[in-house]
Amino acid sequence: MKLLNLNDLPEELKLSFLGKAHTHYLSRGTNAEKLRVNIDNVEPNNKSCKYHSHSRQEEFFIILSGSGVLRFDEKNTKLIKMISFPNLLEKT
Repeated sequence: MKLLNLNDLPEELKLSFLGKAHTHYLSRGTNAEKLRVNIDNVEPNNKSCKYHSHSRQEEFFIILSGSGVLRFDEKNTKLIKMISFPNLLEKT
């Protein structure tokens, strides 16, 4: 088992988005094959990534502090604590 402390995360596992959001790709530094875990730090009134969608991947968001807005099915939803999305291909 490979253990990785967040403080020891290599620079190549960190990404900045427009200088206003920073992502730490936690699972890339481990032996995880199917699980993806990221921590995003987003400055107020900014985005963590461009608008996109996933058809084969589930997503789960936990807001550690502050709040956010998530765009889904052309609707904006305010996020306060937690939201998850199913794998859309398995539902059809």
